[in-house]
Amino acid sequence: AVIDVAAKKPSFRLVLVDLTDKNIGQVRLLNELTFPVRYGDHFYEGILTYKDNGGFVKLAYMCDVLVGSIACRVMPIDPKDPTKGMKMYIMTLSVLPMYRRCGVATTLLRSLEEELSSRRESIRVEKEAKARSASHHHGQHNHGEEGYAGQVLKISLNVQINNISAIGFYQKHGFSNTTH
Repeated sequence: AVIDVAAKKPSFRLVLVDLTDKNIGQVRLLNELTFPVRYGDHFYEGILTYKDNGGFVKLAYMCDVLVGSIACRVMPIDPKDPTKGMKMYIMTLSVLPMYRRCGVATTLLRSLEEELSSRRESIRVEKEAKARSASHHHGQHNHGEEGYAGQVLKISLNVQINNISAIGFYQKHGFSNTTH
């Protein structure tokens, strides 16, 4: 009997963990195996600090093997006007080839979206508490004082134009091509 292995996806438990100085070497190896470019030491030193600076880095493990990762940093949408808010820029989203189309990248992307949703909710609650406090003590509060400063309002990334599968993946997840 012939069984179409491609038709059956393996079931596995994916575990997401934070980046540390202990697993950064694994991320370097993953990126070397999955990207056509080589990132230098500066890149890896940088992603270790992303989380402390509002960024987002998660690693996906299956059976103690690193199979995927996402590394994002926070950047102003408009560097000249920080009140327009921030964007989460996906520096890398990588998955080992044999684990692609198994939901690893989708899980990593969803974890980013959930984190941003949680942050927005925290900001909303904090602003409401400040507004209640200000109106209680001072009579009124200008809700528009800070604009969107510090808030992550969108996710952005760059993809090589010949990477059709990555473009398709991001489009499937609601991203649009803004290349002109």
